[in-house]
Amino acid sequence: MYQKILLPIDASASSRVAAASAQGLACAFNARLLLVHSFHSNTVPDLAPGALDFVERSFYPESEDLMQSYLGPLNQAGLAGEPLLVRGDPADVVVALAQQRQVDLIVMGRHGQRSLKHLFLGSVSRYQAHRKTPSFRSGI
Repeated sequence: MYQKILLPIDASASSRVAAASAQGLACAFNARLLLVHSFHSNTVPDLAPGALDFVERSFYPESEDLMQSYLGPLNQAGLAGEPLLVRGDPADVVVALAQQRQVDLIVMGRHGQRSLKHLFLGSVSRYQAHRKTPSFRSGI
């Protein structure tokens, strides 16, 4: 039924719960699991162009560490997740990857690291309006 599952990740508890759900689904359906973590400059104040590149480069090692913390349990379970670290707005990245990679299911946490106001007025609303891929929300 599911051959490719997209798992957007962040450092939230909800994302960890979603990862456990995605792992179970990937095992049950022998599906390929794509993990994506996105980072973007909209989270930092206006800076000079060179300074912005420096700030984004400083986020990259943290993003790699976060990705490894998700890949470890997958590897222990005998699954090989494909890690994707992408610069861009998380909602836009998820929608684009779902279409480009032709994923069958998106498994994501209910709440990430953003404020409740942003969840209702921002990325998730845009995501819901534009998505064509079935999604499964898991988390606390």
